[in-house]
Amino acid sequence: MNIFRKILFAFLMLVLFASMIQRSLPLLTIKPLGGTYTLHDDTALTWQGWFSGKYQAHRDDYLTDHFELRNLFIRCRNQVDYSLFNKPDAGDIVIGKKGELYNTWYIDSYNGGNFIGTRSINDKLRKLKLIQEKLAEMHKTLLVVFAPSKDLYNPQNLPEGTLKSDSNNHDVFIKLAKQKDLNFIDFGTYFAEQKDKTPYPLFGKHGAHWSYYGACLGADSIISMMEKLRDIKMPHTIWRTNIISEEEDKDELELESELNLIFPLKHDKMGHPQIQDTSNAHQKRPTVMVIGDSYIWNLTSHYNFWNCFSSFKFSYYYNTLYTPGKGETMKSDTFNLTEAFKASDIVVVEGTESSLNHFGFGFIDAAFKTLSNDTISDIEFSKKVKSMRNTIKVQPIWMKAITEKARSGNISVDSMLTRDAIWMVEHDIN
Repeated sequence: MNIFRKILFAFLMLVLFASMIQRSLPLLTIKPLGGTYTLHDDTALTWQGWFSGKYQAHRDDYLTDHFELRNLFIRCRNQVDYSLFNKPDAGDIVIGKKGELYNTWYIDSYNGGNFIGTRSINDKLRKLKLIQEKLAEMHKTLLVVFAPSKDLYNPQNLPEGTLKSDSNNHDVFIKLAKQKDLNFIDFGTYFAEQKDKTPYPLFGKHGAHWSYYGACLGADSIISMMEKLRDIKMPHTIWRTNIISEEEDKDELELESELNLIFPLKHDKMGHPQIQDTSNAHQKRPTVMVIGDSYIWNLTSHYNFWNCFSSFKFSYYYNTLYTPGKGETMKSDTFNLTEAFKASDIVVVEGTESSLNHFGFGFIDAAFKTLSNDTISDIEFSKKVKSMRNTIKVQPIWMKAITEKARSGNISVDSMLTRDAIWMVEHDIN
């Protein structure tokens, strides 16, 4: 019993003095924590701070954040929770079946938790349609890119009880985009269809964005769509070989990194294309402006996406403007879209499933206002549609045609009536 007490006492002393030992004699190499977090800064000692108690509180926060073994202790706690209780100590990550990691906001999109409604989606796409037509008059091209998401790619591994809602942003956006004949790519559906056909996974088991291979496939598909829309031949990156490796690319391990565990998880074999840029005198390098989210970064880092263009501008969430090698904060309310459109052959608006509730990030309204010669408010537009419906209703020949289209399209007469009314108002605006 005495030996046990001595061992316990020695262990407690070691724990108490471990931080001091590590500070004086750094015996351990401790990795920094993954994910995004903020550490408290140190604070200066003042009379006012001392007697108010603020100094002590701030100093305590600082010491808690900066003691030498903090990261190791956090990883030990996280490893115990993960290994024994299947609990991730990261607020926005959940563990699905077979150890698949998912962000909570993708699941929220999947089950319709952030659904913004058909009317709101229709309004965004109505404006995008006008933007597309106005840019076409300027010999410019609009391309809408719906990026993929892991919940659509691997729904079978979502946590038990996760159900897909019929009212979700992705499905309604795609349905209405088809009806309006927008130029768009639906990677969500395409990746799901290709899951069992591609030689390598398009999403990593422990990542949030498309895999290295998935990003290369996505970038190449976008270039091909641009060629089709503009009837040109652009440079494509050549995939000479594929290195088969475990999930060693940081984008394929980003969610695992945020778990901050001691031991690495078991990884799948992934394909990492070895790429080479090519071009010749007969290929065109158009100018492009991209408005989108973090999925664009994978295209630029894995495929050298911006090397396919003579000029590349990336407006990240429509608040930070990036060009190759440079990033600068932009003020969206004063950004000169007129000049940006003149300088861009192609305008790309990209968003993934979890960001569709904020799709365009303010760009769509700004571009609509810039390009529309007769801009009307949403309320005024609704009034015009209602008035047009009433006009159509009193014309028997028109209503007969609408009834026939509704029957062939397997939708209600009222829905078809609304579609015709919207089409008439939109083309009246144009």
